[in-house]
Amino acid sequence: MLRFYLLTLLLQVTVRYFIRSLARQEATDQISCMRALYGLGFEKAVITDHRCHQSDFIEIHFQEPGGYFAEITDAPRTQKPWPAPQPLHHHQPMYIDQVPGFSKCLLDFGIQPGNLDDLFVSSSWPLCQIVDGLGLPDCSIEACNNLVTDHEFDRLIIHTDGSSHSGRLHRSTAYIEACAIPDAWAFLVIGKKYQPNGKSRLTMLGWMAHQVRYDEINPFHLGATAANPLIAEREALTWAFIWRILLNSTIPTTFRTDSLTSKGQAEGTIGSANCDQSFQLLRGCYQLLESALGQQALQISHVFGHLGDPWNEFVDHVAKTEAVSSYYLMRPSIDLLKWKKLLPAFMALICTSCRGT
Repeated sequence: MLRFYLLTLLLQVTVRYFIRSLARQEATDQISCMRALYGLGFEKAVITDHRCHQSDFIEIHFQEPGGYFAEITDAPRTQKPWPAPQPLHHHQPMYIDQVPGFSKCLLDFGIQPGNLDDLFVSSSWPLCQIVDGLGLPDCSIEACNNLVTDHEFDRLIIHTDGSSHSGRLHRSTAYIEACAIPDAWAFLVIGKKYQPNGKSRLTMLGWMAHQVRYDEINPFHLGATAANPLIAEREALTWAFIWRILLNSTIPTTFRTDSLTSKGQAEGTIGSANCDQSFQLLRGCYQLLESALGQQALQISHVFGHLGDPWNEFVDHVAKTEAVSSYYLMRPSIDLLKWKKLLPAFMALICTSCRGT
């Protein structure tokens, strides 16, 4: 006796039916049903239900496992606005030489209070103000043409960026520095003057770019032990912090970077798997500025890279050029072999006296 059954395949909203006839024993045997489905081309079919009807009619539901990848569309990125205005206040030296009252409960770091003059007063680092002939992107050239000349500012905006070409080579830093393209960094300082009409005037104070130094005996080595984008971005932000420290001024300052990791590590919201000197200097320099200026007068904001921001495109371009062919700009007149060992350890404490607290 033949027994009819209905094979039902559910395909999203479409239902397909196949009618076959089998002997009673085959119709009730799951393996026989699977064999029939296989013959119909459903090699991965899974029987989900048996439903008995009148006149020896059986309805069999089955599905074929499968799926599809939903098309992922990235949300369109729009450039972030300029950071909100920072409070205005009277500008004064960040560090003022003073003779505090000493206590017996002191830590000896091997320096005298007068040595701080070497860092805050005597050290200097002039920036490069040349923009002609750099081959800048069009948006950066247009922004430079709209700059004005001012000598007093309400705040500073410092853009930073790093460039890493050889991180994928997995070679030693000695080889990269001698034979390949080393990491490089750049930062740009913009002075901003608020206007009564709500607008502002921008003035370029200058820019700086250098290659990363990996040799520990190099006086400008900041602890880099590898060549990769994170090191390049971290060095850009750290050197910008150092320039800002040497400025010795309480003028409100905003740093802008396209590296969320470096931003978070500087602020202390993101840690590091390797708490090396490079990380300690980044965090320590930010803590110094935070202690000296206060949270309202110091901030780091994120800017999307390669999205047409003229100042981010500026530092991106000069950092890449510096890596391939150095500009040979001036380095800071500071003994980093001494100070880079001390910056992460105690500068935040020193700058509490800078603010007179």
